[in-house]
Amino acid sequence: MRRQEAAAYAAVETERQVLAGEEGPMSNEFLAWFKGATEDKWTSINPAIYGFQFVRGTRWNPGLPAEAIREYEKALAVAGTCQRCWAGSS
Repeated sequence: MRRQEAAAYAAVETERQVLAGEEGPMSNEFLAWFKGATEDKWTSINPAIYGFQFVRGTRWNPGLPAEAIREYEKALAVAGTCQRCWAGSS
């Protein structure tokens, strides 16, 4: 299997695991933990250290519905796992 095919297979398999609620590298539990952990860190950002992209109180935007994720994947030709739980930050 070529490298590009292997990467595509891994992305599809990870997406399948996430949608099925199975444990995997990008499980729902991991994504929920990651979202909470980063938002907790963002409550105490030191403005002297961090730039304008992450300021104190930054939060993830809400996740996208399945149809929006499929459209995004088509546009970029990638499998989206994180987009189900968050879509950017504000």
